[in-house]
Amino acid sequence: MIRFNYIVTIHNGEDKLAQVLQGLRRVVRSSSAIYTVLDGCTDGSEAVVDEHVAVLNAPVVKLYAPNVHELRSINIGLRAANQDGTAYNIILQDDVVLQDPQFEEHVESLYRQIPNLGYVSFRLGAHLAPDVLTGSSATPYTSYIESRYGHGLASAEPLDPGWFAFRTVPIKSPVCLPSYLLRTIGGYDERLAPYGHDDPELAIRAIQSGFVNGVFALPFESPLDWGATRKKPDPNMENIVSRNMNYIRDWHRAEIAELVRSTPAITKMQVIPFSATELASVALRWERARAAYDQYRTRREGIRSRLVKRVRRLLHV
Repeated sequence: MIRFNYIVTIHNGEDKLAQVLQGLRRVVRSSSAIYTVLDGCTDGSEAVVDEHVAVLNAPVVKLYAPNVHELRSINIGLRAANQDGTAYNIILQDDVVLQDPQFEEHVESLYRQIPNLGYVSFRLGAHLAPDVLTGSSATPYTSYIESRYGHGLASAEPLDPGWFAFRTVPIKSPVCLPSYLLRTIGGYDERLAPYGHDDPELAIRAIQSGFVNGVFALPFESPLDWGATRKKPDPNMENIVSRNMNYIRDWHRAEIAELVRSTPAITKMQVIPFSATELASVALRWERARAAYDQYRTRREGIRSRLVKRVRRLLHV
């Protein structure tokens, strides 16, 4: 029997966690399991999990991480989950609400139609940029594609519900890692902890082992203003992301060079038909998300500009 392992990483997510767990209640079958990884929580997140254990349709396993290390928290969940046979590991952060009542059936259909499919995002994906090895960009990606349920990134092509697009690098969250992929290449590389570019590192290993990756658009909710790191970014984020991309360049130089030379044509396919009503609704949702993202980006640029001016005044530059 095919199983689903839902791995929910939680860091002080009590405000939205009830909605996340209610989303799981809608999609999870009794043959599946839910693994909540409480990662350095100091709020009431564990109490919220306890309140929902009785109403969820699958067993709930509580796990703990001592530090705020998203990457290691995911691996804790992956190691605890049963990876025998065919299992699909669905990785969610504590601000993602799954909304497709047929989520599991749709995921199974996708993997049946693409037998060598590996790493899949339900939100966002990209190809590696041609100058990934010669440039210094901390995010050397191109050809972004985003589910219409995503944040409305200005640089991304929208992907309609039920469609799959091949991309080199799927980007969290939510994402799916099949058990057979994990048995072949292992989990996320913890040398990249606490976070940052663990997606491309794993994606590169998947492709080198004969798998293909991509983005599959299924309904979920995760508004831009829900994410804690988007509200209060880690001041070290840029340095961590840049460091990790340089690690990946060093570790996988030959593999990246081959990937850039042989990046497949940008193709996509319809896996599940959605109704015209749903398509129209989600198109409107996408436009609203894109407008919200534009406002967010403008606000962030304004904050950054003011900080730079303040530092320059302090330094008398």
